[in-house]
Amino acid sequence: PAKLKIADAGFSARTTSALTDGGIKTVAGLTKKTADALKELDGVGDKAIVEITEALDKLGLSLKGE
Repeated sequence: PAKLKIADAGFSARTTSALTDGGIKTVAGLTKKTADALKELDGVGDKAIVEITEALDKLGLSLKGE
């Protein structure tokens, strides 16, 4: 699942766009980020963090430091 592209990970269009615009292209890249680092990206707020955390959890993965 780590090589899964952000676009194929099942996130909302808004979250997908915010992550890819922020230079995060794969789930592996996402797991190297902390929630605080993600919140610094345009369009990523608490709702997006919850969405990302839940999606990663389903894949057996988590954000850095969680």
